[in-house]
Amino acid sequence: MSLKVLVLTTNTPHHAYFVGRLVDAGHDTHVIEETSAAAASVEQNSFRSECEDYENHRWFDGGQYSLGKLCPVESFPSINEPEAKRFLESESYDLALAFGVGVIRASTMSTLPALCLNLHGGDPQRYRGLDSHLWSVYHRDLGALITTLHLVNEKLDDGNIVSAGSLDLGQIETLYQLRALNTEMAVDISLGSLASIEAVGRAISYRQTTIGRYYSAMPGELLDLCRARFERLLKERLPQ
Repeated sequence: MSLKVLVLTTNTPHHAYFVGRLVDAGHDTHVIEETSAAAASVEQNSFRSECEDYENHRWFDGGQYSLGKLCPVESFPSINEPEAKRFLESESYDLALAFGVGVIRASTMSTLPALCLNLHGGDPQRYRGLDSHLWSVYHRDLGALITTLHLVNEKLDDGNIVSAGSLDLGQIETLYQLRALNTEMAVDISLGSLASIEAVGRAISYRQTTIGRYYSAMPGELLDLCRARFERLLKERLPQ
């Protein structure tokens, strides 16, 4: 048995890896790809390139990745575009998984499956919004380096938690490797949750008990500080 899953995402190595793992697990996977990218600083673009180079070698042997080679893909500048909403109204899915897309407006939520889940790279009860893992490092809060799967509601990163897993920092050495580790945990908790949903017919979840602070994207000028801080924290925490 498999679920018909709609993934809302972008075309990057870590998202392609995630989609590929869903397909490999036998789920009937479809993608809506957001193509509009927020403006980024030189430092942010350089850091993203480091992440992507590492991920390409970790998962694709340095080769090419493509969402379109994995499953059906529909592309729109934003999930909230009228064309995207018309497409959603014409299709039917068991559930939706959002991974790395922008804010989903209430008018768009009404066109999505009743069960809509979001993957948040961090602990939403402490850090909401963007770059939560980076802000956790900035605050020297390694305990918040988790991956969370939660229900989508009208408040950002506020929905009931379905699953969460702590990242094994012993697998990596530097900050640009953290996104890959988060993605692999996202695969694990998503596949586990999909199996549970298939078994019991619904998502079992629990309410968040605190409201995390909202953060915007980390400024480029703080990335070098975070990189140095992360490597220092790893040395202090992990056995040599």
